[in-house]
Amino acid sequence: MSKAAVWAESGQLCIGSGTSLWRGDVEGAAVIAAVQLNDAGKAVVLLDQKSGRANLVCVDSKARVLWRAADPGDQDWWTSAHVVAGRLLANTWFGFQLEIDSENGEHLSRTFVK
Repeated sequence: MSKAAVWAESGQLCIGSGTSLWRGDVEGAAVIAAVQLNDAGKAVVLLDQKSGRANLVCVDSKARVLWRAADPGDQDWWTSAHVVAGRLLANTWFGFQLEIDSENGEHLSRTFVK
């Protein structure tokens, strides 16, 4: 199995592996950003918050949603995600940073950072 690369471009999720490339939206929503979690193409994807659902999801190399992170709080939404020292961190509009379990999307910790 060749390594997969995942990125966001022009509102679409892009997954490249070997000579193949897949591009598209996720659940009908525009893709704002993608953070690759492993070489197999697993990634955390930030969707346009106008989708009306919690806008942070994890997808596999076929763009299938594996989990959706719970809403970060009352009328708040996810604005970014990144991996630092093996920890998945996601920020919210209201200034919180949450550590997210990359296996199931559960909130592990919450810190006000604004």
